[in-house]
Amino acid sequence: MRKDETTSTVVKIACIGNDLNTLGLEDAKKALTDLGCACVLEMDVKGEQLAQVLENQNQIIAIPLKKLSLEIPEGYCIAALYERKNPSYSLLIKPAAFEEGKVLRLKKNALVACYAEIYCSQIKDFRSDIEAFSSRDPKVDELLRKANAFLMETLAYEDSMPYEVEAVTLNPKELIPLPGQGVLAFLAPKSDKPLRRLLQKIHHKDVAKATNIERGILAKFPDAVHQIAAYCELDKEGNYHVYAVKADPATGKAHYVQHSSSTSAGLVESIVKKWA
Repeated sequence: MRKDETTSTVVKIACIGNDLNTLGLEDAKKALTDLGCACVLEMDVKGEQLAQVLENQNQIIAIPLKKLSLEIPEGYCIAALYERKNPSYSLLIKPAAFEEGKVLRLKKNALVACYAEIYCSQIKDFRSDIEAFSSRDPKVDELLRKANAFLMETLAYEDSMPYEVEAVTLNPKELIPLPGQGVLAFLAPKSDKPLRRLLQKIHHKDVAKATNIERGILAKFPDAVHQIAAYCELDKEGNYHVYAVKADPATGKAHYVQHSSSTSAGLVESIVKKWA
């Protein structure tokens, strides 16, 4: 972080991913500008460019929280979490596969493309006749051509589909998202305390409380990150309400847990025990 000729604080932000605007990147930039910063965005940073950022440790990193590893890059910390945007997913159905009155409004034996295995498990739990596959499937290219519907982030789908679809939006308590879904995280070098203090001014503590629970659940299953989904929300009284699902590694069957608590203490452990 440095000062330019007009004494504004110049903040360089390395943006990981090309969908950060749906998570409020421009709003966060404006908030920092209002605090007297001159923000310089470097978009879709990856590969050698990202390696250089991590080595130099001289700028902010913006990344979707759901894509952030549980192991934070060395020398960095999560300095701010921006306000959570819509965490729901929508089922985008080709017109020929749409059937009003059916659960999920899908015709019988439909084929659904999902981002992760845990979404496949949840979709199949809605309807046992539905076939679903994830982006990790070895035949993904062939299956994508045959798919009748696509499960996508509600925030992103409007600009992503090249043809007409029927959209069915699913509540995050029904189709549970990945931990951190809808949240933009800002990482800062641990050694840069002025920069960390600055980012605290756009930090949302309620988002941190909720996502700490979600990522805490994920941390209990480091070898099964593609089989876990968790969503936590706080009510007006500060009570925690957690919705989580774990896919059986052998059968893919979804096992759901719902738990409420007035405190975060022991909450993650209570969720995990219900899966034991």
